[in-house]
Amino acid sequence: MSIAGIRRIDIPNPPEAVMSGTDTKLPLNSAFAGVITLLLALVALPQQATGQIWADATVVTVYVDATSTAATPDGTTWALAYTNLQDALLAVDAAPPTPGDPVQIWVASGTYAPDVADVGTLPAACTTDATDCTFAIIDNVAIYGGFNGSETSFADRDVDANQVVLTGDLATSTTAFAKTVVTCATGCGVTPTDAAEVDGVTIKKGSGGSTGGAVLVDDGDLTLNLGTAFQNSATDGGAMHVSGATGGIDISITNSRFYRNDASNDGGALFLGNPTAASTLTIENTIFSGNDAVGDGGAISSLLANWAVTAMNNTFEDNSAVDGGAIIFALGTLDIDNQIFFGNTASGAGNSINNGTAAAVDLDNSLLDDSGCPTATVVVTCTGGNIFSADPLFTNATLEDFTLRAGSRAINNGTSTGAPSADIVGNTRPYNSGAVDMGAYESQVGLDFGDLPT
Repeated sequence: MSIAGIRRIDIPNPPEAVMSGTDTKLPLNSAFAGVITLLLALVALPQQATGQIWADATVVTVYVDATSTAATPDGTTWALAYTNLQDALLAVDAAPPTPGDPVQIWVASGTYAPDVADVGTLPAACTTDATDCTFAIIDNVAIYGGFNGSETSFADRDVDANQVVLTGDLATSTTAFAKTVVTCATGCGVTPTDAAEVDGVTIKKGSGGSTGGAVLVDDGDLTLNLGTAFQNSATDGGAMHVSGATGGIDISITNSRFYRNDASNDGGALFLGNPTAASTLTIENTIFSGNDAVGDGGAISSLLANWAVTAMNNTFEDNSAVDGGAIIFALGTLDIDNQIFFGNTASGAGNSINNGTAAAVDLDNSLLDDSGCPTATVVVTCTGGNIFSADPLFTNATLEDFTLRAGSRAINNGTSTGAPSADIVGNTRPYNSGAVDMGAYESQVGLDFGDLPT
């Protein structure tokens, strides 16, 4: 929006500032969940406009509000809202409003744990071991956060002002944590008519499991938009684990943040398993910062076949691992454009990217602090437009402000081919008739700092 000719720039608060009221950057915590304040921890989400997956008259809306006082909630209105997201999911799963019709669950600001169900009956596995409790995404269901509990129009929601937190910090214990907070499994969302989406939520404190502290996708397709994962942990995929045994998988991650998640093995933020058929992952306008793997892939680990990954306009900062400080990609194809890699470290090989012997990795129009095209284990294909040995000049990386300061060589040096039309907070790309910027943010300074060196 514009006010008196001045374009607004939305810069979300860093997670720890929202949680504690301070501006200090917290140290990276260990994998032990009892002391972490996880990924999607009360972080201010990007204020990005987004459309609903379904917008026709057959859509059924179910309402959830932690402050609801309804004596007999059924989710049909805000006044009759469920107090727990688990209730809404269980009710829709047990008796869909109309079989086959899509359901949107509108969630008002608040914190929701998967082991709480006032109306529904929790799954047996959850009641046996509370750490197995999870929000199970269902076919034809989209979960939308960002409401205040009074809206009549989807367009009125504000994910920045009305934060929805899905936490693994279980209500039944002060020391128990859900192994995975959100699960999309057994064919969840595998066809366009069975779409599954999680949009505008923070997911935190998933820990103690082997696969994905925040999100596990197992034989399903999922869209994650306007999400934040903050300090989750797992064996593989500290925040998110994707795998499948019965077919291809399609995952979309847009306008999101993965902050300070850790894996005791591979994939500090995201681990891509081995699907049995060709699978795709698209990542756009997303920030990976401060993620850590004891093994390989500080932010992303893909060590297995069948993955075709497209990464456009993302920022990788301060991620660490043995091999592949930011990314390790051993098999399949990885196409990277308009990326920023800065401050990532590998104690073994490949601070930014470790490219496996059978992987086809193409890196173009990106800014790296590497001295040249990444060479571990196999040389990455760098066709052109890259800037090496460069500092992107983030506004304040210590406070997770990854907007670009004036003078950044990432400004106006990206490619418009395939670039998203807006950045992580909704600013139009390109700004002021310039070229598209590199990284998750489109600078609003409107100045051209020169062409790439020849």
